[in-house]
Amino acid sequence: MWNDMYGKLCSYRHKHGNCFVPAKYAKGQRLSNWVQAQRREVNKLCKAYDESRSHFPEDEKVTEVEGILYSSSGLVTVPDVGSFIPTKCMSLDRIKRLVSIGFEWNGHKRR
Repeated sequence: MWNDMYGKLCSYRHKHGNCFVPAKYAKGQRLSNWVQAQRREVNKLCKAYDESRSHFPEDEKVTEVEGILYSSSGLVTVPDVGSFIPTKCMSLDRIKRLVSIGFEWNGHKRR
């Protein structure tokens, strides 16, 4: 199901030039609901991370690949999203795929 909805989001982006699917999208409410669920999942992961860790150890190794920061502890920091540790629900692969198409993480069009 995730891959199918990702494909629909890619089609939406191709047609509209962005990944901002309105909350009330008459032509695809299922896609709109899925997009909102992706945002909620990442926000939940970021909040859980913020509550569980206050700072990185000084010796933690951080690398950047395609604008995404990766730490040696498994932490990921995505621009416009925040920091979190990927889970089965929102894996790093899924995050990368959404980032690669310009997913609107905060639900607002970029200006």
